[in-house]
Amino acid sequence: MKNFQQFSMDKSSWQATIGGGTLLGDVTKRLHNNGKRAMAHGTCPQVGIGGHATIGGLGPTSRMWGSSLDHVEEVEIVLANSSVVRASEKENADVFFATRGAAASYGIVTEFKVRTQPEPDETVLYSFTFNSNPASAFKSWQALISKYICTKCMSELH
Repeated sequence: MKNFQQFSMDKSSWQATIGGGTLLGDVTKRLHNNGKRAMAHGTCPQVGIGGHATIGGLGPTSRMWGSSLDHVEEVEIVLANSSVVRASEKENADVFFATRGAAASYGIVTEFKVRTQPEPDETVLYSFTFNSNPASAFKSWQALISKYICTKCMSELH
C-alpha cells in the first residue's frame, strides 16, 4: 500500500481524498498543510489509514467528532473478485456498508474521501504513569480470592 499516497483537498467542501496507504502521521500533516483541517484518528503516526478507518479508528478527538470510520464518505475499493468500485451511501451502498467495519473481508480500500473539521485552536497533552509491579498485584489478587474458594471442590464460595 506504500504507493497509495495520493492526497487532495476540496476547499469548497473541505472533503479530503486520502490514499489507502497513507500513514496517520502523514494524514495529520497533509490535513494541516491544506487548510488547517483535521479528522478523528489515533495518535500512532505509523498506523495506516487503510486499516484504521475501516475498523473504527478512535483517537483523542473521537468524543467530539466520532471515529475515523465516521468521517469516511466514499471509498474506492478493489473487491475480492478484482473489480474496482466506488462506494458511498448513494453508490454501491451495500459495499459501503460492508466496508465500514469489515473492509478486510471484502477487499482493499485504495482511496478514502473523508469529511474534515477545522483544527482545534488548543490541545491538551496528557499522560499517565502507573507505578506497579504486575507480578506482585497478581500474587496479591490470588491470595485474596483463595480465601473465598473452597479448596475441596474449587467451585463453591464459603
